Amino acid sequence: MPVTPAKSPLSYADDPAADAAALLIRVALIALAILLPIASILSRRSIFTLMPLGAGLVLLAAFIAPRGEDWRRLGRNLASINALIAFTFLIWAALSLAWTPAYLSGLDRILKSGGTGILALLAIAFLPERTRIANLYLVPIGLTLAAAIALPLGYFHRDAITQDRAAVMLVLLLWPALAVLASRERWWLAGVLAVLTAGAIFTLQTPITMIALAAGALTVAVAFSHPRPAALLLGCAAFLLFALAPAVAYFAHPLASDHYALLATLGVWGDLLHQDWPRLITGHGIEAAQAGINAGYISPGVPKSLLFRFWYDLGAIGVLSFAFIVMQSFFFAAQVPLRIAPFMLAGLVAGLTIAIFTESASQIWWVSLISGIAILSACVLRGHYKTERPSAKLTSEPPKAPSAARPTL
Repeated sequence: MPVTPAKSPLSYADDPAADAAALLIRVALIALAILLPIASILSRRSIFTLMPLGAGLVLLAAFIAPRGEDWRRLGRNLASINALIAFTFLIWAALSLAWTPAYLSGLDRILKSGGTGILALLAIAFLPERTRIANLYLVPIGLTLAAAIALPLGYFHRDAITQDRAAVMLVLLLWPALAVLASRERWWLAGVLAVLTAGAIFTLQTPITMIALAAGALTVAVAFSHPRPAALLLGCAAFLLFALAPAVAYFAHPLASDHYALLATLGVWGDLLHQDWPRLITGHGIEAAQAGINAGYISPGVPKSLLFRFWYDLGAIGVLSFAFIVMQSFFFAAQVPLRIAPFMLAGLVAGLTIAIFTESASQIWWVSLISGIAILSACVLRGHYKTERPSAKLTSEPPKAPSAARPTL
């Protein structure tokens, strides 16, 4: 008489909700890791659709297969000092609408940038605790496809805006992609991907992204053996850079020279500080700098930098809040696994370099891109966990059935 095998306990594959959530997570990561980089090269506005789509699918997956620990993690994150400082920054930006000369554009900026950032933070909080290896590899695959498409772009397509955005996307996505390969010890693949991406960036002929690429590579080289001291040093340096920028401009004002572009722009900023230094505390209100340039009462020769925009718009309260968030980002990178910490630090340094030397960080597409990169970086961090197989033991006990309490998506 044939023996009917006993049914195994409920497993991950027997849960339709978990299956649907896993599929949504996969589609979300495809949208963020593959479609977004490719579309960013071919279109200026695709990022405004793909980033919310990817983040929204992550939240939908969490709604379909709810997990109590996700809500607890979100509560811990919201109660942290970093979240409180971030909310201080957003609230101060909102309060500055009361004295900004550009109320409508400032309100639009707060709603779009703040909404995008909050959506990304929620998506990160509700990501699965562990990222499947197949999902992790979507990041380097997407970068490879984007770099391959970008290589001929500099020769056959001369849209400066698209080329600049494509180069920024490549230099920021490079580091989480290398972190994936490093975590799996695919070093030769990491080298090939780095060379391919660097070639695409050089082909696009955007000098600032080349500088950001070199700064990131130097950070990896320095932090590879001692990532934690490097992270602490870089975090403190970033905070001081934001905090002391007006002092540098103020004292550089007498040295302003038209023969040196940097001194000339700092001189213009220093002149504004000499005329209206009390507004260093409160700022002139969100989007005031752009409104002043458009109206003609601020010289277009002011620095095209996040530093100037934040100081002029939000003053010391807003800038120091943001500088604290940046510093804490570096400190957090000091706590990630040592194998991927140098690449996370390189991403922060590359992004900060672009923000300081260009006006990209003052635009909505930059916030969307950074939000997408942050979600992918969180997936990379949650994909780096202990994968060693347990040693085999001789035992008379029957093997235990796998638990379905916490599936890996």
